[in-house]
Amino acid sequence: ASGSDSLEGTTVTMINILGMTEDEAKSALDKLGLKYENEGTESSDTYEEGKICVQSRTEGETLNTGTTVRYKVSSGKGSISIPNVTGQTETAAASMLADKGFEVSKQFEYSDSVAQGVVISQSPEEGVEGKEGDTVTIVISQGVETVKVPVVSGMTETEAVATLAASGFTSTSSTDYSDSVASGTVISQSPSGGEFVTAGSSVSIVVSLGPEVIYYSFSKKVSPKYDLETVYTLVDANGQTLETYTVDSDTTISKSNITTSTGTLYYETEDGDEGSEAVTFTRQ
Repeated sequence: ASGSDSLEGTTVTMINILGMTEDEAKSALDKLGLKYENEGTESSDTYEEGKICVQSRTEGETLNTGTTVRYKVSSGKGSISIPNVTGQTETAAASMLADKGFEVSKQFEYSDSVAQGVVISQSPEEGVEGKEGDTVTIVISQGVETVKVPVVSGMTETEAVATLAASGFTSTSSTDYSDSVASGTVISQSPSGGEFVTAGSSVSIVVSLGPEVIYYSFSKKVSPKYDLETVYTLVDANGQTLETYTVDSDTTISKSNITTSTGTLYYETEDGDEGSEAVTFTRQ
């Protein structure tokens, strides 16, 4: 393989090198800043011996400079029928082709449908006439592609979703309360970060709602003290005044959505008599 790297970072339009000699093709690809690799020979009814008969990149395709273009050189018209090796194991396929006198070039791809180590495709295809020494390229399955799951626990939900998407994963979110993880931050994930799973899998994340707020309510029947108008003040455990009630007859005072479980009920009569009692609130 060879080619120029001087233009790397730009794009070029692929040309047609079919029918060129190898030297002509190399020169043309060099001018475009593309690399190249000879994958051997192949029989051709269209291109005479010594001319390029197969190119891996299509004319008109936009390529980054530095991209490798693979090609095969015609060995002339063939006389040996190429066998079908798709569905065979790598070893069996190579053996079948070698027995016919062909050279073998191997490429590897992930596949969701073809088992690891089995031939997905071949070029030239079955039945094409070849010559002894021609190269048959076989594509061998690497099985289902697996990808390492990134660690997203501790990220914000937005960061986690973006990180997973960048690695090719989809994601689903649920929420839960946490006393230790800030609201909006990922508490946990499944599968865990560092596991290898099928590419494109979904990762579930649990996002913190922060500490759970428990609400309480209070209800109590009170009367004016000493038959004097009495002001009752309900205070929570943090010293926050919740409600003030002015009572001149038997009355039920109540309050809801209190955030502490206990508090104090203070009273003061109109002539200045004061007192208090500790109270316990009921969970809503």
